Amino acid sequence: MSSINKLESKFSIIMEKFKVPGLSYALIEGSKIIHANAIGSRDYYKQIACDPDTLFGIGSVSKSFTCLAILQLHEIGELNIDDPITKYLPITLEQADKITIRHLMTHSSGIPDLQVLSVQIDIFCNRGNPPIIPISSYDDLIRHINDAIDEGVAPGERFFYFNSGFTLLGKIVEIVSEEPFEKYIANYILKPLNMNRSTYSLDKFYRDDNHSKGYMLEKQVREEKPVDHEFFNAPGGLLTSTNELANYLIMNMNRGKFGDKNIVREDLLGLAHSPQYRDRSLGAPSKDFGSRAYGFGWSIYNYLGKQIITHSGSVGIFSANIAFIPEINRGFVVMINHKDLPNDINKALLLHLLDRSAEDLLENKFSDHMNKLVGEYSTYKNTSSAVITRKAGTLMMYLSRSNFEFALIPENYEENEPVNFFVLNAANGKIPVDFRINGSKIDLFFERNHFHKN
Repeated sequence: MSSINKLESKFSIIMEKFKVPGLSYALIEGSKIIHANAIGSRDYYKQIACDPDTLFGIGSVSKSFTCLAILQLHEIGELNIDDPITKYLPITLEQADKITIRHLMTHSSGIPDLQVLSVQIDIFCNRGNPPIIPISSYDDLIRHINDAIDEGVAPGERFFYFNSGFTLLGKIVEIVSEEPFEKYIANYILKPLNMNRSTYSLDKFYRDDNHSKGYMLEKQVREEKPVDHEFFNAPGGLLTSTNELANYLIMNMNRGKFGDKNIVREDLLGLAHSPQYRDRSLGAPSKDFGSRAYGFGWSIYNYLGKQIITHSGSVGIFSANIAFIPEINRGFVVMINHKDLPNDINKALLLHLLDRSAEDLLENKFSDHMNKLVGEYSTYKNTSSAVITRKAGTLMMYLSRSNFEFALIPENYEENEPVNFFVLNAANGKIPVDFRINGSKIDLFFERNHFHKN
């Protein structure tokens, strides 16, 4: 079986597990798409197949388009990324004059996510019971932000993923360019990249004969419509296909050039792809994942020793990811018609680009190790019992005598070493939970007890 066939077989298994109706993806090397394909359906209930030209929503992958527009305007001197946002916007928060365009591009303005887009996704996708908040107009949005006087911290103090900050960036593009945000993106980014079917317009999306329906999963697959509001466009509203988004990735991988066209100056795009802000809330390093940072609409991290430049997105009924590895000049685009892109798909694509096997991943070895520990245990002559289960990735230990369940917290995470755990007790603090594996025999030691796996 070829590596592509293995990859797509893995996709099928993951899609069945997470109930994903349709998926489209492309692999890019240098300035070419080396493979593009699709699995499943764009219309689940009519069983119409999707393909690499099917239009999907890409959510927050849109953010780097917005940052690219800002960088283009910076390049021609129409703005400066270090301008205070108060030069363009009526933001009156206490430290608003210290918040720059750069802060908004890196989610480091100090303003937390004020849930505007989350509420709108809930409304448009009929999800949950969202609060009724007056945030329908631009004036409403500015008021909503300005009223959050006790919510923020100093600019640059920490990373808050702030969707509405990108709505504000979109407004700055409009003010400076003197044309609607969507028109600017179409004229200066989409058209030069031959992304002629890509759009922010739901009307255009639905008129296209090859668009995907969007789905939410509850007890059954439920069809819903995308968010249709101007606030959503700059942070997450682009609708595109795998083949067209691949053109955008090719431009990014080739330092701002697409064929004979220069989309943005190389050094400015380099800023977008380099760490502009680091914060522990972006995630702690692990054995497989190194340090993490945020650029301008791009996430940057190390994976198995290689730098990955990427961004994912979700809009409640569609999700996507885009990534490339500068050192080997390879990348991928993937999109699905389901609210959550399974991380297993992203990992499979990265491993494929790196010519690596899933067995190389320490996290997979650790997961396999935890799975071995799951089961029923008993003490000498079955006088007491314990049950080890796995819930949402966490090992749990249920003790029959105390009728109590504990979460087992890993104490070490090193390759080729036994993994020890502990539980937290208010009176005694950390209490060790040790497993000893000898072939097929597994013993569990906890407090005064020696359990044997049945």
